[in-house]
Amino acid sequence: METPGITVGNASDDQDRGWFIGHFVGPEYGLRKRDDIEIKWGVHPAGDVRANGWSLNHTATTISILIEGSLVALFRGPGWRQEVTLKRKGDYVIFREGVQHSWYSEVDSLVLTIRTPSVKDDQEHFSD
Repeated sequence: METPGITVGNASDDQDRGWFIGHFVGPEYGLRKRDDIEIKWGVHPAGDVRANGWSLNHTATTISILIEGSLVALFRGPGWRQEVTLKRKGDYVIFREGVQHSWYSEVDSLVLTIRTPSVKDDQEHFSD
């Protein structure tokens, strides 16, 4: 039974591609339906790569925090590229809107990603 004002669940069970809170969740899921924030419970096996290649968000800022494993975050813009390896529990990277990003997992990894705000059609995808 759900109490009004309280939603209980499991991030691993209640997700679609890892995302379990945001604008894309139906209102029937209670407080998981949000326009101010998106949260992803990213389970990435060794060798996993971002399925859509490169992308950027036009509005949202993103923070990714390593829970376990090792994940390489890739960033690029006109005339620059940067690679950030999250390898120690608690390592994080924050990037603003307009920054193209991708990633790959070196070993089995778990990453908590928070994006704010949660805006429909905010993400654009790019090929290499």
